Amino acid sequence: MSTSDFSFQVLVEHPYYPQTLVFPNYKRGNLRVEQILMIVCSAVFVLVSLVMTIFRKRSIADRATILWFTLCFLVHSGFEGYYLANVNRIVENSTILSQIWGEYGLADSRYLTGDPTTLAMEIISVFVFGPLSLLAAYGIVRRRFATRHLAQLAVSIMHLYSLIIYFYTNILEDCKHTRPEPFYFWIYFVYFNFPWFIFPIILIIQSCREISTRTNLVANKQE
Repeated sequence: MSTSDFSFQVLVEHPYYPQTLVFPNYKRGNLRVEQILMIVCSAVFVLVSLVMTIFRKRSIADRATILWFTLCFLVHSGFEGYYLANVNRIVENSTILSQIWGEYGLADSRYLTGDPTTLAMEIISVFVFGPLSLLAAYGIVRRRFATRHLAQLAVSIMHLYSLIIYFYTNILEDCKHTRPEPFYFWIYFVYFNFPWFIFPIILIIQSCREISTRTNLVANKQE
């Protein structure tokens, strides 16, 4: 009679959906949700204060746009860059950024499972959206019309397109990657991502108008 080796996978309880997901090395973080939200809000507040102070001589519109693209750069190349570097260790790490990602995973567990579509979008975000956002901010600061509006238009269209794909790939699966409580869907999944829907539309319209106006001025001079 032959013997066989059996491997048993320890099932560790976790709060993510669908509940069939297995995270054998899952560790609950030591930060409460209020603390995580406070850390995020504090970081945003510091960024807003710095940008509004450093560029206080610029118009409100310019300061708001510089702030937006600086935030986009930090989120894409910093926060999401951390995700790419630790995608297979998020649920077992106890760092602050891992715990923030773990908390967001309650709204979208695809970030914790290395979902190919989500991973591909994050790679593009880190290496394309981040640098383009920085270039757009640079164009505004240095008053480089072409640099600012070409980068602004390009990254805004990409933001809008990628967000629609991101939303619908979860919705078309009946949001099975999101916990059933409305808070996680409406606040984490929708509200926290909604600025990447509103601001790109505004900036696309702005760039199209500015480019059109500048083109008409050049055309009129040549007549």
